[in-house]
Amino acid sequence: LPTERTTEIGRLISSYLVKEKNLEDHTVHLLFSANRWEHVPLMKEKLHQGITLVVDRYAFSGVAFTSAKENFCLDWCRQPDVGLPKPDLILFLQLSPEEAAERGNFGSERYENSSFQEKVLQSFYHLMKDKTLNWK
Repeated sequence: LPTERTTEIGRLISSYLVKEKNLEDHTVHLLFSANRWEHVPLMKEKLHQGITLVVDRYAFSGVAFTSAKENFCLDWCRQPDVGLPKPDLILFLQLSPEEAAERGNFGSERYENSSFQEKVLQSFYHLMKDKTLNWK
């Protein structure tokens, strides 16, 4: 779920990502989670209607990014998202940090640097070890 930047929480996250605001790392993680929770009522409504949801990034991205930072463990990073609708399938589309750096506007946001992206990739590898989820 890409950050919904039109909500109050989303605007705060956006200002952090574009380096207009500095926020403490725990706070940022919890804001990203809160932004996902803002979508839950609509997601549940659509699922109840039988609509299939295809969601970009979702909670696992937030866990991977925060756990790539110093002094954050995967277990702590997972906790704020406990209870979100569980996906039936998670597709992991791998792009090397070098390939990501070639994309347009790479580097304009806070986490867009190759060394950090490599740490995020390693965090995703750890997440994919969870056999209770359907990673492909």
